[in-house]
Amino acid sequence: MLSSCTKDQDPLPSVTHPQGWNDVTAENFHGDKVETVGSDFCASCHGVDYSGGESGVSCYTCHTNFPHPPNWAAPGSDQSHAAYIKSVYWDLDECKVCHGSDYKGGSSGVSCYNCHTQPGGPEACNTCHGSGAAPVTDIANWAPPKDLDDNLDTTDPGVGVHQLHLAPSVLTSAYDRECSLCHPALSGFDDPKHINGTVDIEFSEVATWKGKVTPVYHADTYQCSNVYCHGNFTFRRDESSVVLAYLDSAMTGNNPELLWPSALSGATQCSVCHNLPPQGHLVFTNCSQCHSTVVDANYNIIDPARHINGEKN
Repeated sequence: MLSSCTKDQDPLPSVTHPQGWNDVTAENFHGDKVETVGSDFCASCHGVDYSGGESGVSCYTCHTNFPHPPNWAAPGSDQSHAAYIKSVYWDLDECKVCHGSDYKGGSSGVSCYNCHTQPGGPEACNTCHGSGAAPVTDIANWAPPKDLDDNLDTTDPGVGVHQLHLAPSVLTSAYDRECSLCHPALSGFDDPKHINGTVDIEFSEVATWKGKVTPVYHADTYQCSNVYCHGNFTFRRDESSVVLAYLDSAMTGNNPELLWPSALSGATQCSVCHNLPPQGHLVFTNCSQCHSTVVDANYNIIDPARHINGEKN
């Protein structure tokens, strides 16, 4: 980033630099020279850290972050590029000026992929959130922890129970990397629905039971409600081919309102989402008598892919 130095405020003696050295519109603009020969050209007089060297004039008189300060690549440093990029709201356009639109070197000759080795380089999802070995699943995925503030605790709203929704469990198959369960699908890093200052929620067909219900995320209280996956369902007897299974006109789930930033203690228990059997269902103590492809006699889900899938199996 440049400050407001202009061609009339050249901090360097004209005997060293030609006229127009600081004028971006001039033929002798130093930025064009650097693109041609590299920043080592500057370091010969201004020092390897560009803070003055034998010239006694620091490049940082005009430049805020280029040439980069010594701790630019140091994780956790206040001067690191990660801290700076976060301060400008993850705008990577300045990086592309020198490192190229593909981040593979550009005029700087230094590829961001030297450190950001994952597909997508700096724009990879788990550069900013998620990890390469996330807790619970112990496999790489894009969801927190960590969140954008490096939080790891499930009680933090940025972390919450992302991993519980992505990990395989005794109740359902894994939704690994399926962010679109609850968030809009993105066309890329620069998608208008990404990094826009809001938590965009757009529930998938699994959560809406193929459009039959309308889930809601309450951003002020961090709670989810009316989600099919958590028991918001109504099976009607007049629409069923197995009417003898009904004690009433409909079977319903418990439809709890669940807190997002928590460990959800007990959420793996069937009764959180529906009674055993569900309200309105004929009283049976052995689910496997009719649902043998899904559950065994001890209430163990034997085929997670057939559970919480929008179908009555």
